[in-house]
Amino acid sequence: MLSVQLRQKPTSLTFDTKSGGLDVPNFVGEFIKSHSAVTEVSDKERSWNFDEKIKEGPGTSKGLIHYGMHGFESKIIDTRTRTKKYDRQVTDSEIIPLYYHFWHQNKSNYLLVAFQSFQGRSCISLVTSQMQHVFERKHPQHLLRFRKLMPTSSSASIYRDLPVQKLTFIKHNASTDIADQYSGFKPAEPVRIEMSMIAKRKGRLGSLNDVFQKINPTDNGILTQEGIGFDEAVANVRIGKGVRPVGVFGGNSDAGVIDLTESIKKDQDGHPRPRGQSVSKS
Repeated sequence: MLSVQLRQKPTSLTFDTKSGGLDVPNFVGEFIKSHSAVTEVSDKERSWNFDEKIKEGPGTSKGLIHYGMHGFESKIIDTRTRTKKYDRQVTDSEIIPLYYHFWHQNKSNYLLVAFQSFQGRSCISLVTSQMQHVFERKHPQHLLRFRKLMPTSSSASIYRDLPVQKLTFIKHNASTDIADQYSGFKPAEPVRIEMSMIAKRKGRLGSLNDVFQKINPTDNGILTQEGIGFDEAVANVRIGKGVRPVGVFGGNSDAGVIDLTESIKKDQDGHPRPRGQSVSKS
C-alpha cells in the first residue's frame, strides 16, 4: 500500500489537492512514464524500466517491469541435451519481465500496488526506493510510504492454524536514550531494538490465529511493549518442515508475501501472462 505522510507525523494525508493534499495518483503516472527508459543501477549491477500496457485513470496502471541482471559469468546449456549453447559474459544482462499493477480508488488516500517476483528475483526495492527519492526531492516535507499488507483476521489468513515458534517485536532507529535505559551504555547512533518470545523445543506460543487476535497496534501502526513503541512484529511459523517469518504488522520484508505459484498458468516462455491481457515481447 502506498500512502503519504508529513515527516514526524505517521497519519496518512489526503490526495485531494482541493483540501491541501498532494496529487499522488498523477505523480505515479508521471513516474511510470518518465521511467519507461532503462534505469541503470551500477553499484548493484541491475537495470529496470516500466513497460506500461494498460492505463485506466490517474494512479491506475498495469504492465511489465523489465528487470535486468549483469556482472557475472555463467554457462548456458540445453537442459535436454546438456550441451553448451553459450558462455554468458560479465557484460551480458539477463532481462526478465515482472508484472506490476498500481490502482487507486476515487477519494481514497492510498494506492494499492502489486509487484511480481520470479524465482526469488525481484526489483521491488529498486523501484520503490527510486519513487521515494523522486517524490521526496520534490516534496521535502513529506514521506512516500510503502507498507506491505496481508490479511490480519484469523479467517482470512492462509496460515491461521499453523504454530508460532517465535514472536519478535522490532523497533527501527530507536533513540540512544532508550538503548541507554535498557543496556546501561549509550551508543553513538540510533539502534535497532528487538524483543523476542521463543517457545521451548518442539513447543509453540500458539497459533498464528492467536497472535492475530492478541496483537492490536494503534491506528498509527505502533505496538507498545515494556514501554517501547515497536513498529513491526514478525511471527516465525512452522510450515511443513521449515520455519518461515510471517509479518504480523509493520514493514517486514515477508509481510503480505503469499506464494501463488501453484495457481498461476505460464506461457511457453515460462512467464505468466496477466489474465485478459495480451503482452507483446520487447
